[in-house]
Amino acid sequence: MTLSLSNFSNIDRLTTRLLSNTFKKMHILRQIKCLNIILLTTAIVGTSELITVNLITDSVLKSVNGYARTYKNLMAFLSAKLELDDMGECKGMGRCGTCQIRIENDCSLIGDYDGNEINTLKMLGNIDPKVRLACKIYFNEQIDNMVISII
Repeated sequence: MTLSLSNFSNIDRLTTRLLSNTFKKMHILRQIKCLNIILLTTAIVGTSELITVNLITDSVLKSVNGYARTYKNLMAFLSAKLELDDMGECKGMGRCGTCQIRIENDCSLIGDYDGNEINTLKMLGNIDPKVRLACKIYFNEQIDNMVISII
């Protein structure tokens, strides 16, 4: 087989066409990925309810809002919204007790204590059923309009 300039130009055209198609496919894939992220974000925030947590500090009631299921738990929400540095030393494991709260209104919808939470509260001498660890309370519609105070 002899190599001629026409063979190189054919290879060059074929390479250019392949590269062009590859870049087009990559661009389309990037656009699809961006669209998926937008749709996922819309699905999470769009279907979530706005949750209001009422916080009593120094006898003043302050309302704090966030969307359901955008925070793992009440501790993460309070830490983010109120910039609390001293809350959650155990990172939500229910072992340190730095996220103790008192629920001032009905707390029957929250759910039962888990093992770590009840043991930590007992260790801290807190046997009041209205005292809970914020890290063990899911941030969802069940806590909407909850009134709490941070202990």
